[in-house]
Amino acid sequence: MNATLVRHLPEAALWKAAEDIIAYRHPYVTGLDLAGAEKPGDIPRHRPIFKHIKDATNGELGWRLHAGEGVGAGNVADALDIKARRVGHGVRAIE
Repeated sequence: MNATLVRHLPEAALWKAAEDIIAYRHPYVTGLDLAGAEKPGDIPRHRPIFKHIKDATNGELGWRLHAGEGVGAGNVADALDIKARRVGHGVRAIE
């Protein structure tokens, strides 16, 4: 099961969710997901949150980023740049 960050929520809400994910680790939560309404180039702004969670969990969570559905291939490239293990959708990656 993945814990999900919703990309269009306010920054403070995302950091609160990150702290909850770190504080309340459950063995069934094996990944982190970034979902919600895409905007071009929005993935890099989440990099500090992902790094914080990765560092605090010793890299135990895999990343799945929804990218390349609502906007073009740039978001897929950004997802791969921050080492996403999976890309949700990605149908526009061919562009």
